[in-house]
Amino acid sequence: SLKQKTKEFTDQIKVLEKADGKRKELEQTLESVDQRQQERIARETEKLTLQISEIKLEEVKLRKQLNELNDKNTQLEETLKQRDKELEKAHKDTRFFETALEDAKVNLKQLRGDEVKRIETGTKELKAKIVQMKQSAEALEQKIANLQTEKKELEKELQNRTTDLSKAAREYRKVIDENKTSQTQLKTEMRNREQAEAALKELIKSHEKVDLSGGSEQKASSAKKADSKFESILRKHQSVFKKIQSNNQNSDRMKRAS
Repeated sequence: SLKQKTKEFTDQIKVLEKADGKRKELEQTLESVDQRQQERIARETEKLTLQISEIKLEEVKLRKQLNELNDKNTQLEETLKQRDKELEKAHKDTRFFETALEDAKVNLKQLRGDEVKRIETGTKELKAKIVQMKQSAEALEQKIANLQTEKKELEKELQNRTTDLSKAAREYRKVIDENKTSQTQLKTEMRNREQAEAALKELIKSHEKVDLSGGSEQKASSAKKADSKFESILRKHQSVFKKIQSNNQNSDRMKRAS
């Protein structure tokens, strides 16, 4: 009857719509997974590139400071050597004046009082100058010691920065490896998607080939065979659907962790 044929056509249309809905759902799932994977990889790569740039910039600054300290340390060492020479000369002058003073004391009665006073005053001034130069030399030595300590701290900081840079480079390589792995997984998912699409096309073709001619029993048998084939194809590719869904959930967890 017309109602029976209409019902059969309606059932076939519903089956085709269900298959088309499954196909669209698979396409949307694959597109969503691909987009989230690419966005996560891009964010991680950008973050690590920025960290590496900052560490390199800090390393340049530390090297510049270390070079400046080395130059300053060299200058101070030269100054200290010059002061040592001056101090040695002052010692020689002191010995000369002390000798002269002793000679003056021996000939004290023969020398005028003003001359003796001048020699004693000159000796006192020279001794005071020697004390002052010694203090300056000690201050310079302390300053050099402080610079050496600061230099060691900067060298340690530079070593730590270099270690951080190496660690960031390893993390960057790790992300690149993960990216390659994700690309491989994506290719696998694309093959699964193509298989699923081929299965859906096969299902659609099988329904298009359903023979609706003949009696109601033959029509029911044809529809039953089509439904059975549909269920068989779904079971065949059920693992593909589950794997896509699992990858989608893993991508969401990785995004939240990031």
